[in-house]
Amino acid sequence: TKNFENAPLTAQMSMSHSQNYNTGDISIAFPRFNLTMSRIFPFAKKNMPKEGLIENLGLTYSMQAGNEVSTNDKDIFTDKMWKDQMRMGANHKIGLQTGITLANYFPLTLSSDYNEVWGDNRLIKNYNSVNGKVEDTTLKGFNSYRTFNFNASVSTNIYGLYLNPNKDAKILGIQHVITPSIGYSYTPDFQSQSWGYYKPYQNQNQEEVWYNQYQNMLYGVSIPGLTNSLNFGLSNNLEMKIKDANDPKGFKKVKIFEYLRLSSSYNFSADEFKLSPISINGMTSLFDRKVNVQFSSTVNPYKIQRYINAEGNEVAQYIDELGLGNLRISNMTLGTGYTFDNSTFGGKRFDAKNYKKRGTVRDENFYYDSDNYAQFAIPWSLTANLSYNYSKGTERKGSSTGSIAMNGKISPTPYWAISANATYDFIKSEITYVRFGFERDLRSFTLSFNWTPMGTYKSYDFFIGIKASILQDLKYNDRSRLNY
Repeated sequence: TKNFENAPLTAQMSMSHSQNYNTGDISIAFPRFNLTMSRIFPFAKKNMPKEGLIENLGLTYSMQAGNEVSTNDKDIFTDKMWKDQMRMGANHKIGLQTGITLANYFPLTLSSDYNEVWGDNRLIKNYNSVNGKVEDTTLKGFNSYRTFNFNASVSTNIYGLYLNPNKDAKILGIQHVITPSIGYSYTPDFQSQSWGYYKPYQNQNQEEVWYNQYQNMLYGVSIPGLTNSLNFGLSNNLEMKIKDANDPKGFKKVKIFEYLRLSSSYNFSADEFKLSPISINGMTSLFDRKVNVQFSSTVNPYKIQRYINAEGNEVAQYIDELGLGNLRISNMTLGTGYTFDNSTFGGKRFDAKNYKKRGTVRDENFYYDSDNYAQFAIPWSLTANLSYNYSKGTERKGSSTGSIAMNGKISPTPYWAISANATYDFIKSEITYVRFGFERDLRSFTLSFNWTPMGTYKSYDFFIGIKASILQDLKYNDRSRLNY
């Protein structure tokens, strides 16, 4: 690896060799070369603020190049390896980004990515009517293809502020920040026949099947289809200022919503269902920001059509018809969690710096106070996580899943640790997972035993091994089979 002092460039040369002695397969990459250029502003004035789209134009570049071969111990260094199994190629990526603030309040960002792939092979597919199979032929020679895209986005902030004229009121003020954003993305349809990247062959039914003729190139990537979409969103932040006599400032801020976002997109190139479902997600905090609650939801704006099929069963499907009356929650998730530990209920954390004397009792190290009492604040923690999911597609009745996961750990002595994990499904009213763990620090060794007594994956495992990294292979591990 080489970093150039006076240039924003990093170069790396590497090689690799992998060989499986059971199957005889061999993979060699040599050389493999990477070159990366960090963002530069070629049109900006030195030591001057950047102004306008041209001076703010940033340029990045990266290149991957390599020579790789996948062969076996019979074909290595033969003509078959050199002519048929070796692949060479390169991938060039150029990124452009610039921005400007419109009317002092609307930051506009423009970006474009250009990708060019070089390779030494091209794939030809043909249907062989004699054996009824599709046959692949690789044509050697220099080949290349290129793709690019364009993106634009603009956003702003809208502030709303209410100050309570009554200085003795509990709520002193409310602030609401709204951030609307809109963006546009465009990628040409590189899968169309006009670009020449995809080729057809006729199958057994005389139907045309299109395929990517560059898919086997060393750095061949999926060639994108048409993207022509408008993205839009709305973010909210809402907080209150409330009176607090215990705070030195006399007040504290309480966030009603850390964030609340609504987003969707409109695909102009789609044949139907151009508007994507509306995504809503947010987070709030409770109990002086000690507990975070995260939630998300998907709202489908399309009408549901129901009918009875030939078998006499009710069938439902979305149809391309928008309307406010069609809004329907198709998915919703809710999650929160909290960790209790020694300090939760006013307890103090153990600090060895407060004690000058140290000794051993039954091979356990303790610190002693001035009265020669061994001091050890037993560290413990208990984490409770709640998750809930509601899903309702085209069905009349939705389905729910929900669980509470409890994770606890305690160290009764300095070198023992006991843990327990359990999950309770409150929808099915059953315990779905239980696991106990025991760990012992034996100074030079580590010993552990884990036991899952119930659930789908009942098992146990026992481990003892040396802690030193150079001797980590000296170990004993006993594992049960699943559902012992």
